[in-house]
Amino acid sequence: MFNIKYISKIAVALSLFLGVQAQSAENEFLVKIKDESIFSQMQKAHIEISDYHKAGQLLTVTISKNEQLEKLIWFYSNPLVQYVVPNSELEAFDVPLDFSKLKTQYALSNIKAQKAWEIAGNKGLKSVVVAVIDTGVDYKHKNLSPNMVEGYDFARNDSDPMDEIGRSNPGHGTHCAGIIGATGLIEGGIVGIAPGISLMPLRFLDQNGRGDFGNAVKAIDYAIEQKVQIISASWGGRINQAMATPLIEAIERANQTGILFVVAAANDGKNNDTYDVFPANAPVENVLTVAASNSKGEKPTWSNFGKGKVHIASPGDAIVSTLPNDAYGPLSGTSMATPLVAGLAALVKSQDGSITPLHMKSLLQASAHESSVVTACGCEIDAAEAVNFAKNKLPYIHPQAASLKVNETTTFEVVNGAEENFEFNVSDTSKANIDAKTGKLNALQAGDIIVNAVDKESAQVLHSRIIRILKANGSEQKPAAQCPFDSPELCNGLCYFIPILPWCTK
Repeated sequence: MFNIKYISKIAVALSLFLGVQAQSAENEFLVKIKDESIFSQMQKAHIEISDYHKAGQLLTVTISKNEQLEKLIWFYSNPLVQYVVPNSELEAFDVPLDFSKLKTQYALSNIKAQKAWEIAGNKGLKSVVVAVIDTGVDYKHKNLSPNMVEGYDFARNDSDPMDEIGRSNPGHGTHCAGIIGATGLIEGGIVGIAPGISLMPLRFLDQNGRGDFGNAVKAIDYAIEQKVQIISASWGGRINQAMATPLIEAIERANQTGILFVVAAANDGKNNDTYDVFPANAPVENVLTVAASNSKGEKPTWSNFGKGKVHIASPGDAIVSTLPNDAYGPLSGTSMATPLVAGLAALVKSQDGSITPLHMKSLLQASAHESSVVTACGCEIDAAEAVNFAKNKLPYIHPQAASLKVNETTTFEVVNGAEENFEFNVSDTSKANIDAKTGKLNALQAGDIIVNAVDKESAQVLHSRIIRILKANGSEQKPAAQCPFDSPELCNGLCYFIPILPWCTK
């Protein structure tokens, strides 16, 4: 343990040298603790706790800028602290309104929603609940109210998750909710992809479409407690993975309880494989990241994309849906593409309640149609085929799309098929080999391959989407850890006193 009093004095002096106390503004931080016995220590150190989220073991503390280095040294030197990150801001992923664009529901036609409902014989089950974590929802909207269940407002910490219109929020959460589950029973209104399911409004973004990590984590954990099946998340932040740790851990908790986390890829027109945006890039298996397409099935210039970290495409340009006060209108963004995928997942879940988040991802990719939008599967959702796969237990390969490094292994399986009846092979044996019976694949050389599974009795052949094998990174050392703070001075100041921190140069 460091001598905190001694370090604190030097830290204050060093902060002057580094310019850390240039401003007197305060900042919020999230502190992951290992044990609640730290509370008494913090009281003695005059560090006030403004909030404690027990499910994530996260404290929220406010520290003025002229004390940041001193207090952060205190935290990082304490064995009861796991990590500290800023309580960063998150925002809704929509693009500016353009009422000159289409005002019809082309999206449902493009993904064959009507045929999907005919195959299903229903439009979703009330027992399937989608949590819309967003700006709240106008739960009194005539086209939404029959499908609403009780939610919560984490922005104001009360039980009223009403969507509040503001300068930067035309009704983002209400719009997303309508894409999923508008009833279609109001004349002149619209219908969602799964109008028979239930919607849970969880508000953490305010009337300006902004919120923080701490409340986002609380909303996810509330959804877990309420045993929802799917979370729709049309928001995020342009931050590095270290800063996103509390959010990633919350998604991991959702994964452990079998919740599918459908998330927007963002609207910067960038490649998520090389661009930091979270939770879209969260490395958790239940995450399904969505890019947007337009009425022609093409990528709008603003949609993010990626062969590795973006999983599928969905209509998201000029989507007409519900808005507060019984209104309707078009919005664009990966924010709109995301709830369409979440709603389709709810419709599929209504046909096969046993499907896992991992298998759901593969089913949606296997049943999708090809698309020019760059994603892991190079495909766009097809509601009719997805429901057909679920309703009739059609076999498909899992994983359906994947990225591996040279010398890495993974195992493929046939879902809804007798494993003993299938034999696996690959399209290029110079790039990978696979055990015909077990489906265990070894990546040998960089390049793209297809995994096939042949039914020995019927001769039916199943195909994966593209499996990408990437070059190994030399010695395969772990990438350098990232400092969770935006300020280089703060990062360097902490390294001066605690050089063993993971992001410090050894």
